[in-house]
Amino acid sequence: MCNENTALTKMGKEHDKFRNWIERSDSYVDIKFKWFNHSNMPTNDQMSDCLGEGTYGNVYKAVIDNTEVAIKILKPNTWQGVPEFEQEIATLGKIRHPNVVTLIGACREEHALVYKYLPNGNLQKLLKSEETNKEALSWSERTKIAASICSTLAFLHNTKPNPIVHADLKPENILFDSDNVCKLGDFGISRFLKDTTETGTVMHETKLFKGSSGYRDPEYEKTRILTCKSDVYAFGIVMLLCSSWLPGMTVLKG
Repeated sequence: MCNENTALTKMGKEHDKFRNWIERSDSYVDIKFKWFNHSNMPTNDQMSDCLGEGTYGNVYKAVIDNTEVAIKILKPNTWQGVPEFEQEIATLGKIRHPNVVTLIGACREEHALVYKYLPNGNLQKLLKSEETNKEALSWSERTKIAASICSTLAFLHNTKPNPIVHADLKPENILFDSDNVCKLGDFGISRFLKDTTETGTVMHETKLFKGSSGYRDPEYEKTRILTCKSDVYAFGIVMLLCSSWLPGMTVLKG
């Protein structure tokens, strides 16, 4: 019990640190971002389809101000996922790019994130459907996806004053809107790179491994230092999956 209380206290301090940083930040001056409260959030009855289930919470489809949205809600009575919740706000509340998901707003009372709804699923589903239908994704579509993700990573890695590393690039986090334009999502473990090595490489040192197995940079696994190269490695794996007719796990296992 003592260890559990210590862990909760530590997570609470981390939560307060993120929250104070965001409230002091001018990140939202130039973009439209809305803070919701309990009274103007959809009720459980107003949220229809469950779009996805995650470790820390679920994503639901809803309508706010006559606009279809996707709402990610953390599981109640848990601190798990709170740092990721705050990091998502810190990152997506600061940037806009045509190939990055749009974070419309957030509600701290319910630990909910409100995004523009993307109806056409994710790249993982497309790749999975290819196993039975090789026409599911044309080569021109693959090329377009590759160019879009390249553009997005170049944008993130050149953000000033601190580059952003996504840290969890994988097919499940590449989503598609109604026009099949791909959008990079899930910035919960993204990081602003602040530290500089002697070689001039911006990086972020972590105590715990982040990201998804199979897409993690081996150098990061060895040093626990995140750099923009970590995203480039994951991008290479995603492109390998896109350019192969092999099932995803076959490629990842080599």
